[in-house]
Amino acid sequence: MDENVKDITFQVESGELNTPSKEVIQQLGIDPELKDVKKRFLMVNFDSVPIPRLRETKNSGGDFYLPTPDNRYFADVLNLYWNSETLSQIIDDLHQRILLEININDKKWKEGEEEEYSKSLLDYLLYGMFSTQCIWSNNHIFLLENKHLDMSKVRCGLINEDNGLIEQYAFSNYWLKWGGGASQDIKYLPRFNSNVQYLDKNDKMCDTPNHQIYFYKRYSPYSDVYAKSRWYKIHRWCAIEIAIQDYYHNLLNNGMGANCIISVNQNYSPEDQEMFVRNIKEELTGPHSGGRQAFIFSDDKDHAPTIEKFNEGPDDEKYQWLLDKAQERISTGMNYPWVLFGQKVAGQLGQSSADDLKFYEDRYTQKTVIPVMNKFEKGWNILSKYMINQ
Repeated sequence: MDENVKDITFQVESGELNTPSKEVIQQLGIDPELKDVKKRFLMVNFDSVPIPRLRETKNSGGDFYLPTPDNRYFADVLNLYWNSETLSQIIDDLHQRILLEININDKKWKEGEEEEYSKSLLDYLLYGMFSTQCIWSNNHIFLLENKHLDMSKVRCGLINEDNGLIEQYAFSNYWLKWGGGASQDIKYLPRFNSNVQYLDKNDKMCDTPNHQIYFYKRYSPYSDVYAKSRWYKIHRWCAIEIAIQDYYHNLLNNGMGANCIISVNQNYSPEDQEMFVRNIKEELTGPHSGGRQAFIFSDDKDHAPTIEKFNEGPDDEKYQWLLDKAQERISTGMNYPWVLFGQKVAGQLGQSSADDLKFYEDRYTQKTVIPVMNKFEKGWNILSKYMINQ
């Protein structure tokens, strides 16, 4: 190997391949003008799971708020939801339990209301807020349409200092595509207002627009326009669960599922190398090769093959403990009884497992399902009373 070739690793962010500058290459004692010099470096991608954190920031035009300066908050929340199997199971389960509870209470659905209710409820569970598009009748007495809007596509306008209300909202399908939304792709709609007329900033009475956005959020201390979800506090644990699963996935993708490397410390002809590798694969791989012995012969101990082990039992136990801890914290943070997962139950509930499960079911319903449902219903019923049966 060329003595000038040195190993170096550096972080790759957002999936982009970052190569070292000429100055860094020179500091390593390598001529930066050498042909294919960048191929001399081992590029290691330290992938990371973004942890969503609300940091309300005005957009460059100063006419609405972004949830974070990079405008990726909703995308990062969805990343946790789709990739943390524990979190997604809890949220999906809570979503279905609330819908079941609503139907048990014999709710009288308006035309098309149930589907919009279900979509808005899922947004509320994911983000702690939801929004709908409202179209009023010409006389502004009832709603002709109340359609769910994907909360990730809505941005809150500025707060009116006189009444403390957000007067308009910005909607776009292209927030991430255009890095904050190109101006021509943003639609502005006024806030929900059931009054026929309103007083504008010049104290003039005006007709209330019939096309509006209804926005509802749970109370979050120190948040002016956007809400924090119920599971905001466990974002880190969700990221840990995803990272551990990615770790094992990357091991398999990089051919490290065998947990060892056989290093042959003597010269073999290409034909002998091929035969050696083929024999090892035939003997030690496949569905029926577990527990077989490996015999490797050498002329002397100085040139004997070595087997380098990695990712052994202690490492697996460490990561398994951390994965269990992450899933436990996610469950605790969501107030979800661990036994309801249907796993880690056998042998832990004793003879009265059915009674214990019923106890946790009832407790979860009373302490979580109904309270969350009531808070969502409080916001939804403001709309429902203006909807008509068609």
